Parts: sequence; structure tokens; C-alpha cells
Amino acid sequence: MRFKVGDKVIVGRHDATAILGEYKSWNMNMEQYVGKVATLTRQKESYEAWYIDLDGGLYFYYEKNMKPPINNENQKCAECNVSAPHENPNTDGKYICVWCKTSLELV
Repeated sequence: MRFKVGDKVIVGRHDATAILGEYKSWNMNMEQYVGKVATLTRQKESYEAWYIDLDGGLYFYYEKNMKPPINNENQKCAECNVSAPHENPNTDGKYICVWCKTSLELV
């Protein structure tokens, strides 16, 4: 396991095989947490998956679809000029301000 209880992660969407596969482990209610920073609360037994704080431990998320958040708490958003954490849920190199939700470049 790459992570441990208490770690912060960026929640990822399950891949197509998990969504369409035998276990059908994706619930559309989980979509609202994709790209958000969550704290891992416990590991799912016999899986490389975790429960998170954002949904109160209702669903599990696969570790392979998570990534650590970037460490940029002191960066200011170019749009709203607030010092707030920024997430990078995409692979396009753009960040999302957790305060104003704007896709941006950090200043």
C-alpha cells in the first residue's frame, strides 16, 4: 500500500473495468468526490482500497486511482487572489483552486 490511515489524497474515479466489471463498485454518488482532497479513514479488507472522510466512510475508492495532493498551501490563486490549496485532478497540468474552483495557473 502506498498510503496509510490519516493520509490526504486526491480522490480518483474508478477505472472502466471497476465500473463495468464483475463487482460494479462505482456508485454515481461517488462522483461528487472525484478530484477533491480527502483523508483516508480505513482500509477495505482484502482490497487495495480505502474509505474516506468526505462521504463518511460510505464508499470505498481504489488506491490505484488516488494520488497525493500537491504541497502548495502558500500559493495564491491568480483568479481570486486567495492563498488556498490547489488540486490537480487532471493530467493537463492545470490546477483547480479549492476556494473558487477556477482552473488556473499558480502565481
